[in-house]
Amino acid sequence: MIMGMLKTYIEEEAESKKLSVTEWLQKRIDEIPFCKIATHVGKFSHPDAKVSIYDTSDSPCKGYVATSNSAHDADVSVNAAYMGTAKLLFDNLLEDGHNVFFHVVTGSSLVEEEFKALHLDEAMYHTFKKRVLQCRRPSPPDTTDGLLKQVYFPVGADNYHLLTVMPSSSVLLKLKGKVKKLDEQRKQARETGADYDKLWDLTAISFGGTKPQNISYLNSDNGGTAYLLPSLPPVLSGRQVRKPKRNFFRESLSFRNYKYIFKELHVLFKADRNNKQIRDAVRAHIEQLISQAMMAGYALRREGEGWSGDGAYASLPLHQKIWLDTQYAPQRKEDEWREELSADFGRWVIRTYEYILKKERCTLGDGEMRFFKHKFRDELDKAVRYE
Repeated sequence: MIMGMLKTYIEEEAESKKLSVTEWLQKRIDEIPFCKIATHVGKFSHPDAKVSIYDTSDSPCKGYVATSNSAHDADVSVNAAYMGTAKLLFDNLLEDGHNVFFHVVTGSSLVEEEFKALHLDEAMYHTFKKRVLQCRRPSPPDTTDGLLKQVYFPVGADNYHLLTVMPSSSVLLKLKGKVKKLDEQRKQARETGADYDKLWDLTAISFGGTKPQNISYLNSDNGGTAYLLPSLPPVLSGRQVRKPKRNFFRESLSFRNYKYIFKELHVLFKADRNNKQIRDAVRAHIEQLISQAMMAGYALRREGEGWSGDGAYASLPLHQKIWLDTQYAPQRKEDEWREELSADFGRWVIRTYEYILKKERCTLGDGEMRFFKHKFRDELDKAVRYE
């Protein structure tokens, strides 16, 4: 049996504190009751919270990540003053890679052998073991902590459960260990040219500031940082452009998507100067709106020939159907529908600008209308020419 790491650690720590090995270990034994084993530590939500929970659930939640069905290491809710005792119990101080806590609770004799090598009284080990076993499964708290966030969860008519939201710090920091291991493998693979895995878009989150030891043992051991995996909305494959029933510009172009463009235009409209730089900037913004309208129009053409013939689109003007529905492709060489469609665009720009800016808006008249209409007509003529 290989021994020595734990023995050496205890001797060095005792010497650094100018204590005998017996005195140093007795201090650790006395502090064990202050080390609360936990999977969920309230301090991760609020640094002054006192609540901690040790989840002993053995019923896996299928399809969800939960403490009960995820690999995790026990954390310790402990004050910084007792961090030395937490380190003795949970650092990997034994050659097999397991910690002292693991060996004691699993009935291994390895720690006892290390104590004997230190020539300690046999009764000291038994006291040590008793204290460790007593803190193995702490009782759940009777009440929550007012510093933690509370959620009223409905369970029936006029009934609810008041739930306390606590992150599983043990799972969170186990994840960091796995990410760190992947990073080490990546570095080795890059040197040899082998394949490797990488997690993208990780978010680092900090707990405890400059004193991570005030949060928990695992937090201190991880330097006060953990990683959050990206949580992104699903990618939907449904139709991206709404089919218009009366007016393409009002119904298929959501003003929310272009709100920033209209606000930037407003700044330009209010400018005291009317120089080339201002005019070019206005032109660029209008061209951006035209580009968005053109792309939405082409997307509707992909809905299939004759889609606008459905009765639901009976009120859609013919000149817009000619542009949007490939059924009317032969009529696109005509001139009249382009003039009407360009006017629709000009009116949409003015009305959307007025709606977004409300009382702050500048007055836009016939001159602006002609400009917007002219710019759209130019792009429309080019598009028709190259079809």
